[in-house]
Amino acid sequence: MKSLFWIFIGLSFSFKIDYVPFNEIKPSLTLVAPLRSELSVTGSFGELRTNHFHAGIDLRSGYGLRGDDILSAADGYVSKIIIDSDNYGKSMYVSHPNGMITVYGHLNGFRQDIADNVKQQQYAKKSFKVELNYKPTDFPVKAGELIAYMGNTGASRGKHLHFELRNAANDEVLDPVEYGLPLKDDIKPTIRRIKVYGYDGEGEEVSSKVFSKSMIDKMHSAISIPGNVFSVGLDALDRCDYSRNYIGIKYIKLFIDGGLFYQFSADKWKRDETKYINAHIDYFAKNAKGQFHRCFVLSGNKMNLYHSLQNDGFFNMSENTEHQVKLIAGDANGNESEISFKIRKSPFTSKLRASRYADVIYHDLEKSFSVDRAELKYPAGSIYEDLNCELRTYSNPLPMSYSDWVCVYPSNDPVHLPAQVRLKADKKIPEHLRNKCFLAIKRGKSVQSIGGAWEGEFLVSKARSLGPFCIMVDTVAPGLKPLLNRRKKFAGDQISFRISDNIGAVKELPDIYYEASIDGKWVLMEYDKKSGIIRHKFEDWLTKGSHHYEIIVKDQLGNQRTYKGSFVS
Repeated sequence: MKSLFWIFIGLSFSFKIDYVPFNEIKPSLTLVAPLRSELSVTGSFGELRTNHFHAGIDLRSGYGLRGDDILSAADGYVSKIIIDSDNYGKSMYVSHPNGMITVYGHLNGFRQDIADNVKQQQYAKKSFKVELNYKPTDFPVKAGELIAYMGNTGASRGKHLHFELRNAANDEVLDPVEYGLPLKDDIKPTIRRIKVYGYDGEGEEVSSKVFSKSMIDKMHSAISIPGNVFSVGLDALDRCDYSRNYIGIKYIKLFIDGGLFYQFSADKWKRDETKYINAHIDYFAKNAKGQFHRCFVLSGNKMNLYHSLQNDGFFNMSENTEHQVKLIAGDANGNESEISFKIRKSPFTSKLRASRYADVIYHDLEKSFSVDRAELKYPAGSIYEDLNCELRTYSNPLPMSYSDWVCVYPSNDPVHLPAQVRLKADKKIPEHLRNKCFLAIKRGKSVQSIGGAWEGEFLVSKARSLGPFCIMVDTVAPGLKPLLNRRKKFAGDQISFRISDNIGAVKELPDIYYEASIDGKWVLMEYDKKSGIIRHKFEDWLTKGSHHYEIIVKDQLGNQRTYKGSFVS
C-alpha cells in the first residue's frame, strides 16, 4: 500500500517560480550544425527513455547507410576519446573556451590523424577499450571542421549521431537548441492521452482514469473524479521538420482555475540524476501505448526540473465546484499544443488502510532486512514513494544454485540507489567452486549476474533492485564462433568471431575478457557488444599467405577457453 501525505490550508497555495523561459536564456556559446546535411532529429533532448532522460539530440544520416561526416559544432580542441563496446561506443569530446563540452557518440571512426593516434594507443595499452585525454595543442578544431564519421557503435540501434552539450564545471547536460543548434521545427507537439488520479484526504489513491485526446474533445461535461484531491498525467509526443520520427516534448504547463499550478521543463540536469525519470513518469502505466509525464512530484523525486509548483501538483477539490484544467505541451522551438477539460469531485469510499505486508521502506530513510541467511540494505533515497513490503524467501529449483530466492515483496518498484545484497548458502559449496559463485538476479525466466565477492560466509554485491536474488555457480567458459562466408573462409580483409556466454550480466559489470594474436603478435579486435561480434581488420604488416590465430576468452569468474586456428590472407 502506498500513500501520499500533505497538509492543506484552505484553498490557498504559494507559488515557487524561478523558471527562465528558454527563449530568454543568453547563451555563451553558439553552435553550428555537426552534419553537412539538413538536421533530421530522431531523438530529442529530455526525451523519455528507459531508466533515463535522453541527454542529447539524435541526428539521422542524410546519406543513408553511408552515414555523414561529423563536424565540430564550435571552436575548441579534442579533449577526450572513449572507445567502449557499450554506451556511446566510439565517442569524441570537444572542449570549448567557455567551459562547455560537445560530445559526439556512436561514431564509426575518427578523422585520419586522430584515428592513427587512437590505434597507436590501443596497441600500446593492448586494449580495444580505452579512455584517452588530450591537451589543447594536440588536436585543435574550428567550428564546421571535419572530426569524425557517423556510425552505429555502442548501444545504438541504427546509424546516427548522438550529439550532447555539457557544462564541464558541474557535469550538467544542456539542450543544444538553446545554444543555437540550427534545427528547423514548425510542428506542434501531439497530445495523445491524459490520466486523472483521485486521492482521499490522507493521500491514498482511490481512482484513476485515462482519456484519449479525442474523448476529451467530445466531452460536454466535467470529468467526475472520486476523491478529495486530484492530479493529472500527460502523454504527448513531438516531431521536427525533415523527420518522420516521433520524439519527446520539452515542457509542460498545468493551469487550474486560471492559475499556473505546475511547470516542468527539461532544460538541464546533472548526469547522475537521470534515473529520477522513474519517479517522473507513471512507472507502472508505461507500455507500448506510451508513457505519462506525472504533472505532480513524488516525495522521493529530487530532480530539479519543476519550475512552478504548488502543493507538489496535488489539487484539493471543492464540493459542488467544477475546476477548469488546461495542459500545454511545448517543444524546444516554442511550438505548443493544449488541451482543456473540467474536473468535479464525486463520492468515493476510502480503501482499507490495513496492509498485507509486515514492513515498510520509507523514501527518506535507510532500511535493512535480515533473516538467517540473507541481508538486504537500502540507503535513504532508494525509492520514490514509501513502500509497504516484506522480505520473502522461496525455494530455488535451478541447477547450480546454492541458496533459496530472497526478495523484497512486492519486488517490481524501481530502485534509485544500489542496495547491498548479502547472501549465505543454504547448502555446502565445494571448495573448488567458491570462486565460481555469483549473486544472480531473476529476470523473468532467466537470470543475470550481479557479481559478488566473499566476505566470510556471505557473498556480497550491489544491485538497483528489490530482487529476487540467489547464489549460483558458473563453471562454463564463454563460447566463440568464427564468422565465415559460404566457402567456409573469413571474408576479405578481416577475421570475425561471435562471443557468447551462458550467463548474462548487468550493465555495471565488465565485459567478457578476450585477447587475440596472429602469428604470436597481439592484434586489435573491435568488440560490438549488442551483436557479440569481435573483428580484426588486417594490418599492413600482415603478409600474403597462411597465418595462425589464437584467441583467449574469459568471463568474470575466470572460466576461460582458448581457440586456435588458421586462415589464408
